[in-house]
Amino acid sequence: REHKAEVLERIRLSNAVSLGGSKHTAEAKRSRSRQMQTHLGHVLERFARLARRSDPFPGEVLDVLGREVVIISSEVPLFAAALARARLEREVKRTHAQRCWPSKSLLAVLRLNLEAFDSDGGASRHPVVTPMML
Repeated sequence: REHKAEVLERIRLSNAVSLGGSKHTAEAKRSRSRQMQTHLGHVLERFARLARRSDPFPGEVLDVLGREVVIISSEVPLFAAALARARLEREVKRTHAQRCWPSKSLLAVLRLNLEAFDSDGGASRHPVVTPMML
């Protein structure tokens, strides 16, 4: 568990959007932002894939991945919100089409979204959390 957390942290820190000072060009910052977006996509996909597992349920790994998603989401918030909303819409359509209860993967992603996109107690509208509440 510690090794996975350390690897994810090193990847995140080496691609941090805020890395460097004013001497870095806007192009370098955009490049790091794209790298962070790619990393977020991979971490979210891994989270969703592991959340579908039932035997054994990988709770510790999901905790590590979840913490990473929350941190990365704060660095690329617009991309993270768009990604979360698209995943949410896709999962809801699939659930409605199958006329079934939400899968544990969907429930895990919903909980992760609530942690990543805290909207000050629900007092305001939020592009990801508000549709989840509906």
